[in-house]
This record gives sequence, structure tokens and C-alpha cells, in this order.
Amino acid sequence: MKDDLCSRSRQIFNFTDNPLVYRYTAGCDGPQTQGFSMQDPTACGGITDVDLNALMAEQDVQCMESYAVAVRFFSYSMGRTDIDVAILERPPVNELLLRLRDYQKLIMDMLSKDNRQMEHFDPEFLRKTDLTPEMRSDSLDWLIKMQGPLALLDEDLHVVMAMVDLMLCEAIILRCDYPLLLLTTIWCVRSGSRTGNTLTLEELLRTFGYRYTEQEVLAMGLTMRSKIESFVPVVTPWHFFDTYSLGSMDIPRKQRVMFDDACNYVFELGLTEEMLSHYAASLRCCAVIYLIRRIFRRHCFYLPDHEEYHTERTRCPCCTLPDWSELLALITGMEETLELKQLAYVYCVFLCRARNFIAIPEHAHIYRAAFDKYNTAEKHFIASNRLLTNGNMQEVFPAITP
Repeated sequence: MKDDLCSRSRQIFNFTDNPLVYRYTAGCDGPQTQGFSMQDPTACGGITDVDLNALMAEQDVQCMESYAVAVRFFSYSMGRTDIDVAILERPPVNELLLRLRDYQKLIMDMLSKDNRQMEHFDPEFLRKTDLTPEMRSDSLDWLIKMQGPLALLDEDLHVVMAMVDLMLCEAIILRCDYPLLLLTTIWCVRSGSRTGNTLTLEELLRTFGYRYTEQEVLAMGLTMRSKIESFVPVVTPWHFFDTYSLGSMDIPRKQRVMFDDACNYVFELGLTEEMLSHYAASLRCCAVIYLIRRIFRRHCFYLPDHEEYHTERTRCPCCTLPDWSELLALITGMEETLELKQLAYVYCVFLCRARNFIAIPEHAHIYRAAFDKYNTAEKHFIASNRLLTNGNMQEVFPAITP
């Protein structure tokens, strides 16, 4: 199931049949990332006459064509519009629609799991123990810092948090046993992780200073199995974002990496906030997508090639980017409601708090680990990017901001 959540949605639209894309990547050794690469084209078979801007424009056109087909399909499947049956039978539309049907089923399965998780969520899950929100925040901040040594993927961080919260809802875990619960959950998640790195239980016990024995970990594992096995694999905002990404095909390819990095950064800022666990994973995902789309539209002058777009065209694509597109509404089943805006505003507040690290680098806070992680070359320094740090909240949410 985890592989489905992480890979099936990425396979719906494949642009490698495009001769421009094929020509650009055919001479490269090793696996190639689909779509555009910013590396020197001379490294790919000595090709130097590829117009990269034309390549990007060509892919954007294909995205818009696929976007139109997807809108018609989801609208048709919800009984809002009709589609000529003859059109559905002609390739390549019929092949695309087959993928969309599988994709829609995947979304429905995830939403069903999300609803079930929320049905068992206890809003008082911390108050019935001697744990505090601060302890939970500190543990998640530590987990983000230890992501490398523990060989955890970004996905794994969200899964660990979701499983720990579910366990706290289903059983009474006291403060003295909370580190053991965290250790056991990490061990369980690592056992099913897609990462190729190995981490033995002995190494994990060493990380926790041999505070617990192997028998204690196994005993906690049996308790977790009896309480939350039926919820595994859990769904998280990370999984929904991977799936809902189809709805953001209207983001230009040149800005797509920045969009993905920004969303994932805000997701991890929210990991340490206990209040966000009171919302469904799908809603949290939609709120972050909504927030970043609003930022892209209102602060598009911080995006790469913005001036070039305005020189060659009337506006850059993000100037007219809708806050919540028709396709996103159809895919997620969520309209641009007040609840969506309010939760996006909450994430915006967290984002504004985190950017204080730029002015006060030594400032210690629960967002420190996430900020440092996303202020690296690997994450394209998105945490300190002007797009997220120079923005005015009143411009992003003028109707909600006091």
C-alpha cells in the first residue's frame, strides 16, 4: 500500500514520449528524472542545440492538455458534466482515463482511511496522560534532527508522528514510557520503509543510550499491534500531497520544484504542532497547498524568470494562478471554504514564526530543525528563499488577518 501511495500517482502523466524530452535525455548515463533538468546539456550526449525554454513551454502545454482531460473526467465521474463516449474510446484519451480511474480509486481509499483515523482520534489524547504538547514538540524536533542518523525518509517522519498520536489516542502512555513508544514506532516504521539503508535494533537502542532493552521494545511493539494494527499503513498529509499533486499541474514546470519544496517545508513545520493533529490529514494537505498557491500568486515577483515572463508576455503564469483550481476542488472534494482558509492561515502563522531564524540565527525554537533542514542546498534553500521570507501576511490573507 505504501508503494502505491508513493508511486502510482506519479505514473499518471508520462512525458517521456515527447521527442524533445527524449532527445535531451537520451545520451545521459543512468536513470533520468522525467521532464526538465537544469544541468548542462553538453553532459547529455554532447547535445547543445536544445532550447530549454521551448522544452519547458512544450511540457507546460502538455500539462494543460492533460489538465483539461482530468477536469472533464472528474467532473463527469461526479455527474456534473457529460463526455462523448466516442471521445473516451479514442487513444490516447482512453489510456489516460483508465489511469485516472485507478487514481480516483486510490484517492477514495486514502480518504476512507483518513476518515477512519479521525473517527478514532481523541482530542484529549495528551490530557489523559502526564504528557504535554511541549514534550511532543520537542520529540518531533529531535526526530527531524536525527533523520539522517536514523535513516528515515521524509515520508517516515510523518508516519512516525501519525502512529505515535494514534497510539496515544488508543492507549494511556505515561511520560516515562513515551521515549519507549517513540523508539518502538521508529523501529516499526524503519522496518517497512522504502529506504535502502539498514538500521539494526541494536543501533537504534544505542541511539537512545541503551535506556531500554530489546525485550521492552518488543513488548511495546506487541501493545502497538493490538491497538493500532488495523490503521496501518496510516495516511498523512505527505501521502495526500503526493497524490493531490496532479491538481497542481497548472504550476509552471520551472516553479514546480520550488512549489514542492515549499509545501514539504511547511508540512514539517507543522509536525511539531499538536493542534494540527486535530485536523484530518487530507484537510491539512489542502491547507498547505492553498497557502503556497496564494503565496505564489501574490509574491510571484520573487519567482525565477518573473521579469522575463513580463517582458515576453503580459503576465507570468503565476500571476493568474487561482488560489484553488477547479481540478483541485474536483480531486480533493473540497471547496474553497472558510475552514480551508483558516487552517491555511494557521500554517502561515507558523511560517512567519520560522522565518525569524534569518534575523536571529541562534534563536532556539521548535521549528529550528525543520528550518535548518530546508535551508540547505539539497532543499534549494527554500526556508530562506525570499518567496517565503519577504512576504506580507496581510497580502496573503487580507480578509482573515485582523
